[in-house]
Amino acid sequence: MTTETLLKLLAAPLRWLPDWVSNIPALQRHIHARARAVGVNVAPNAFIHFGATFEGKGGVTVGHGAYVGRGAHLQSSWNWDAHEESRTWMAGDIVLGAQSRVDSGVHVLPGTHVPQGGHLRTDLDGHSMRQPQANPDNPPLAKLSVRTPVFALGTGRSGTQAMAKAVNALPLWTARHEGFPWLNALGAMKARGELTQDEIVTLMQRRWGTFFSPTDFTVDSDQRFYNLLPEVHRVFPKAKFLLVIRPLSKFVASAAAMGWYAEDDHHDHRWSHYRPTPSSIDPPSPDIRPQVQRLVWYWQHVNGAILDFFENINPDQTCVVWLGSSEFEQKSAAFCNLDHLHIPPSNTSKHRRLHKFVLGEEELNSCAQAQSAFIQRHNLHNPPS
Repeated sequence: MTTETLLKLLAAPLRWLPDWVSNIPALQRHIHARARAVGVNVAPNAFIHFGATFEGKGGVTVGHGAYVGRGAHLQSSWNWDAHEESRTWMAGDIVLGAQSRVDSGVHVLPGTHVPQGGHLRTDLDGHSMRQPQANPDNPPLAKLSVRTPVFALGTGRSGTQAMAKAVNALPLWTARHEGFPWLNALGAMKARGELTQDEIVTLMQRRWGTFFSPTDFTVDSDQRFYNLLPEVHRVFPKAKFLLVIRPLSKFVASAAAMGWYAEDDHHDHRWSHYRPTPSSIDPPSPDIRPQVQRLVWYWQHVNGAILDFFENINPDQTCVVWLGSSEFEQKSAAFCNLDHLHIPPSNTSKHRRLHKFVLGEEELNSCAQAQSAFIQRHNLHNPPS
């Protein structure tokens, strides 16, 4: 039985019951529906009530005009292998459709997306609900195919966050950095072969059909797009893709300071649970730390996957620029059809008071050799010195 069928069966016999019935705890426990699936989607105009629980690995989407009454739970987890009491429910993975209504007494996570026109009442204090712009009406999915958003791609620690901030400051433009947390689960499940491309495309269409910018002046930056680009391109065949590459040694130093691929990686960010990992790497020298080798592999893996994707689509829809090059701002602006774009330098490592990671001579040489081979293999221009 599909989630949508379950919702229809749940909704039909309950519409006539008065609201006061939901105050009876025994009845709430007795009339209880539970949907647990990848990317749970509540159908448009559905009626959910009486303690229904929806757990979405990859998030929960409440359709246009749907009503979620008191006693329901909307929650999203990324680790269903853990015991329920130790499972971490993630904020920002629940999307409410336009004109939907979530009543008081509904358990909903902080960071839930509430589009304009959506109605949410919560009895819980301290919840910070995001209220970004969204389509005021339920948009036909076909409309997504004519949109022309720009997707800024990279490895992380590559400057796309600063670019998004610069674009978002412009009139009429919307720019988001890591704005779609549910990409984590889709990318990870694709890598493990748990979802087909058609299934991923359907989930993306439902999400972006419910929540996306109302204009074509949109930039989305996220390192987690890297292995989902064929699916993104099917949803947005007219989209543009901008790859920002940071010189390898500078990327390694920055990412290492963040703790990526360290032996004691704290996994304080959900992406750390799903970041691709090399099967095994033997350092060519005892002077090269394993963490450095893993980061060199990651830089090659992610940038290589993006460049391989670029070879299969219209070159007018792609652009590659090196962070720190003299043409970084000019080339990025032209690709977005902007007259100019000022992207101020960003040093988030310093802001977070992270210890500087210094590469040794052997490690710098290893990065230089790997980057040179990568440039030749993909026929790229040389980065700034």
